[in-house]
Amino acid sequence: YRPLDSSRKEIRILYLEPEPLHSPKDVVVHVFNASLLEPNIPRLYGCLSYYWGDPKITKAIQVMYTEKSESENNGLLTTQTEFRVNANLEAALRVFRSKLNRPVMWADALCINQSDIDERSPQVGLMAEIYAQAVQTIVRLGDADGTTKTVFD
Repeated sequence: YRPLDSSRKEIRILYLEPEPLHSPKDVVVHVFNASLLEPNIPRLYGCLSYYWGDPKITKAIQVMYTEKSESENNGLLTTQTEFRVNANLEAALRVFRSKLNRPVMWADALCINQSDIDERSPQVGLMAEIYAQAVQTIVRLGDADGTTKTVFD
């Protein structure tokens, strides 16, 4: 995780790469920081709300982060790393990467460093504002089963 500037109310936003046409591939997200104080941020992202599920069941996604670099020719350095997320988040990202016309989103488990209490506490405090400024909130209950079916009955 790259640090967030709390004085600017920075959050992390995900750009979800579309599904490749020829083969299923790992979910790939590009992570970038954005400030809730920026005037255009409400039109920028949607929030993903989902059932976390069993935290012991995880899947890998590819996370890419681009930052300024004086040593690179184009002034940017992109790093890619494998990141473990719970299986329900990976499934939600996999489904929405091809269905959304705006694949820019915020998802708490990935956009907040859950193992850093100094970051997590202020970010949780911003969640109402994060959801309020989003252009949409997408809810995924998981794959259809007897439990999720009753929600819609």
